[in-house]
Amino acid sequence: MPHGMVIFKIREIVPNKSVPIIVYCKKGKRSTLVTYQLLQMGYENAKYLKGGILIWKRKGLPTVSSGISEIANKAVVPKGDMPAGKLADDFVAAANKVVKAVNPSAAKQIMGAKNAVLLDIRSSQKAESQGAIDGALAMEHGKVIFNIKKKVHDADFPLLVICKKDGRSALIAQQPQEMGYKDVHHISGGIMAWKEAGLPVK
Repeated sequence: MPHGMVIFKIREIVPNKSVPIIVYCKKGKRSTLVTYQLLQMGYENAKYLKGGILIWKRKGLPTVSSGISEIANKAVVPKGDMPAGKLADDFVAAANKVVKAVNPSAAKQIMGAKNAVLLDIRSSQKAESQGAIDGALAMEHGKVIFNIKKKVHDADFPLLVICKKDGRSALIAQQPQEMGYKDVHHISGGIMAWKEAGLPVK
């Protein structure tokens, strides 16, 4: 499950707050963040795999090269008490209190006037199927806090964040703002609203 979708999908997939959850990524950094969110959502037994899949393989433990989705679809999670912590909407609402949203037309004007960086946080597959905006900086949701300073060196430079609709973009826009970027917005309605406004995609 992509990093950015966990808080939106996990209650549907794991409706039992007591079920042990182990999160892993490549090295262990993004999985730490996701596990922290799961704990805030009320999952009592969420942990992350220290060192990620790289350490797992280094230890000689088994992996599969394909079929992960099929394995996940066969998983059976026992019913139990639904977690009583934060909902995905709570995370998004909190982000929207501190990050300004702009509609697609306003975003286009900012891009033209200020030469802003448009940060597209969707996966490359989603960008290809849903359409992408010319000149956007592609950086998947979970990698932004680790890579944004390597790509955008000036904290005064305007940042516009876009996803499919706008839930994830609000959450991600909050991160560079907390890192010291002073002019950060997310695009309300995401790429879907951008296309509905008749603005160009490739």
